[in-house]
Amino acid sequence: MELRMTIQIFAQKRGSIVGHWTVTSNEPTCKTWWGDHKKKGCYGSRKMRIEAHLFNHQAPWDNWAEMCFSTPSEFDRKSLAHPDTCENNGMFGTAGSWFIDVDESECP
Repeated sequence: MELRMTIQIFAQKRGSIVGHWTVTSNEPTCKTWWGDHKKKGCYGSRKMRIEAHLFNHQAPWDNWAEMCFSTPSEFDRKSLAHPDTCENNGMFGTAGSWFIDVDESECP
């Protein structure tokens, strides 16, 4: 595994020193990703709510909200830059929700 790191962002001292870096390589083990998206029903006219579980979140080191809101996804051949909402479900992980435009036949 080859990692390329930029400038150290910050360091903390909690009994030991912990450093935080931004990793600029395309290393998959350092990235979060979304599991299968599930349709959760209509949300108003022509809007569908979909939900997915966030994987590879390294708690407690990663901030769940930052990781959730900065992880892009794809659904139905559409690129989604980030979820519209994120929810920390404790030991059950983090879930993201998107409210996507759909045809009137799907959500009148």
